[in-house]
Amino acid sequence: VLNELKELTRKTAEAKRVEIQYGKISSSLTLETDKQKFIYLLSLFLKFAIQITKEKSIYISASIYDENYCAIGVKDKADGITAFLLKALSEVFTDNDYSTRRNYGFSRFSTMLAKKLVNLLSVRKANLSVGAEVKEFALVFPLKFVVAEKINAQIEVVHPEQKASKKKVTVVPTLETAEPEKPKKQIDFDLSNYSCLYLEDQIDSQVLFKVQMKDLKNIEFAVSFESAIPLLKAKKFDFILMDINLQGEYNGLDALRIIQKMPGYKNVPIIATTAYVQPGARERFISAGFSYYLPKPLLREKIIESLQNLLQ
Repeated sequence: VLNELKELTRKTAEAKRVEIQYGKISSSLTLETDKQKFIYLLSLFLKFAIQITKEKSIYISASIYDENYCAIGVKDKADGITAFLLKALSEVFTDNDYSTRRNYGFSRFSTMLAKKLVNLLSVRKANLSVGAEVKEFALVFPLKFVVAEKINAQIEVVHPEQKASKKKVTVVPTLETAEPEKPKKQIDFDLSNYSCLYLEDQIDSQVLFKVQMKDLKNIEFAVSFESAIPLLKAKKFDFILMDINLQGEYNGLDALRIIQKMPGYKNVPIIATTAYVQPGARERFISAGFSYYLPKPLLREKIIESLQNLLQ
């Protein structure tokens, strides 16, 4: 998980010249969750912290909270989180999208997706404190996990300069959420025989799709219809996802009409996607000639459900 997080956040960290370092990682912590959603939410969490901080490092920790929860925390100094980062992260996970984008420059898609994943995984935010001093900002996950020893509601931390003594770290939740949803039945569908072209100009959307659908035989991305043409001519794709708002002169509707006239693509399923959902959108896209419609953020269960209908 840590290796995947580093890879997903590498470009953001390099652009900001921020180094990702490890804080306390509990070796006895085993998580049972939707891995793709878990990893992608944490990658967004780290990206937000990297983009906000004025320091040179972001430290990530993973600790036991109690028998039902674990806390994934961040700080931007070895001895704790700065007041600036603490305030900003609290706003990101509570304020409206417009306020967050205005204050910190995040994309609408990133903030919307983070909050969607928080709700899906029944996550809440927390401040990890030593005494009265907040040391980390954390996301608390209601996950089933197995530990080697008895679990307490407090986390023990040994400071390097005080190895002989231990301090208690109390996790104080600041946002209540509903009870976790019951796990959904996994959809059995073999993706390894299918190749996909995804016309999408948002890098976050591309990364999310690639993380969730990595068992596809092949995935190609294009940020515009113009850049997709060589791919369409060189390869035959089993299905196409099409963002409606693309870079270049052609939008998704224009691209749909042209692709359907290209040799070999008359009957290839083309799925419309967009983050701007309006009443009647599904009906309009289907009547325009799309095979299916999926609102963003695209999540694995919905994608596979659509592919089962279209490809089997």
